[in-house]
Amino acid sequence: MRKQTQLDLDQIYNSENMLKGCINRMCVTDDIVEFSRMYNSAISHLSNIFKVNYNRLTETEVQKQSIEPEFENSLLRSRSR
Repeated sequence: MRKQTQLDLDQIYNSENMLKGCINRMCVTDDIVEFSRMYNSAISHLSNIFKVNYNRLTETEVQKQSIEPEFENSLLRSRSR
């Protein structure tokens, strides 16, 4: 698994805090327009969290795929000795 950078963590924490704020605001507002804006903002912040972690996971998979053939080749070489 790729180690998350500080920038990744900052983005996640910021989006998490903003998402919580949107949810809290949705629970107390009496304005339908604000309610709708907070809903759309919450979706945006959740999407940011998804993107950061999706990128981390897909980079990990690409790294695994590039390492696995090297590992298999080294195993075959060591067995043939």
